[in-house]
Amino acid sequence: MMAATTAGLRVRLAIVSPYPPRQCAVSAYTQELVRALAVAAPQITVSLWSVDSTPVADHRPDVAGVIPAADLSGYRRAAQKLIRIGADAVLVVHEPGPHARHLLGLTAELTRAGVPYLIAPHELRWSVRPDQADTIAALCREAAGVVVLSEAAEKLVLAARMAPPERIAVIPYGVPPELTRPPSSDVDVRPELAYLLADRAPGPLLVTTGPVHPGRGVDVAVATLPLLVRRFPGIRYVVAGADDDLNAPLPGARYRAVLRRAAAARGIDERLHLLDAALAPPETALLLHAASVAVLPDLDPGITSSAPLVDALAAGLPVVTTAHPFARETSGRAPGHLVPVPPANPEALAEAVGDVLDKARRRHSPNRETDTSVTSAEHLAGLVHFVLLHRRHAGRTTGARATHR
Repeated sequence: MMAATTAGLRVRLAIVSPYPPRQCAVSAYTQELVRALAVAAPQITVSLWSVDSTPVADHRPDVAGVIPAADLSGYRRAAQKLIRIGADAVLVVHEPGPHARHLLGLTAELTRAGVPYLIAPHELRWSVRPDQADTIAALCREAAGVVVLSEAAEKLVLAARMAPPERIAVIPYGVPPELTRPPSSDVDVRPELAYLLADRAPGPLLVTTGPVHPGRGVDVAVATLPLLVRRFPGIRYVVAGADDDLNAPLPGARYRAVLRRAAAARGIDERLHLLDAALAPPETALLLHAASVAVLPDLDPGITSSAPLVDALAAGLPVVTTAHPFARETSGRAPGHLVPVPPANPEALAEAVGDVLDKARRRHSPNRETDTSVTSAEHLAGLVHFVLLHRRHAGRTTGARATHR
């Protein structure tokens, strides 16, 4: 889609999404996307509109506007501002949550004004509630294109009839370039992480990265540690990620307390390290390159995307993960380096991790064939260009036909 006929097309793209200082998987995705778009598609001028509940004064200077997450009328007002500033197209990054349906006010205003929008629904799961599925379907109805992160997500959208196939574009997670090369020694690392990495204990290091909430199944991994200690006396486990309190029934701070109590009750509290922080890509690279195995024991077997899984494989790290659609899709591209296990089964998880540690005498090379963030941004830029050129040619908003694989 990045044909010569589109390369010079100047585009004003507005992105509506959670964004830092909000710490969640979706805000991290959007932050990396904005960075990569500046490299991959400088002809696209990005205007960032953050959906958040933090005060405007706390936001980064690159944020053009803030939509209070719970303010129903704020979404329509934001759309009217986007129309007034002359946005050519809008990318709406959707996350499930109590206020997701408010986005319909924004998309209705855009549709009324003839401004095409793309919808990028995140955290699509086969266990999606009917009301959530209805919201996604309503957002997709007038969208010029629907951006999903995997073929598994595409199958879900088609099976639920949320959008027709000709309007779905599969654009995988981008991988920050820091993950696919040896980490730099001069990275600015927060003290807690530096302390953990400086520990030269003669045993394997397990890691779980990404937002922390009960659905991640970290408690299942904690339950495996006593089983693994028998085979690997020096084993340690680092959980690095920020709390995701907005969409989790149990606040992250309380969940961490649960994990600490569980570790203490099992006598392995000194082996568990909970790092409450959303790591920057260079820090994530340092941690993943120092680790032995990534452990991703999510409780939901219906997951269709996972940034921590993609990041770990890109860094050359073996992954033991819950068997879900995205894991099955990804395993074909990472033979021998991704081991799926049943959810909520400490014994199966311990056996799989132990087998990986026994066999992985040497790490595999970083997966340099994994889509980088720049490649994913190029695909998105191509889709935006296609939508605008097709719209100008047809004289009206139409569906975007795309098949990025």
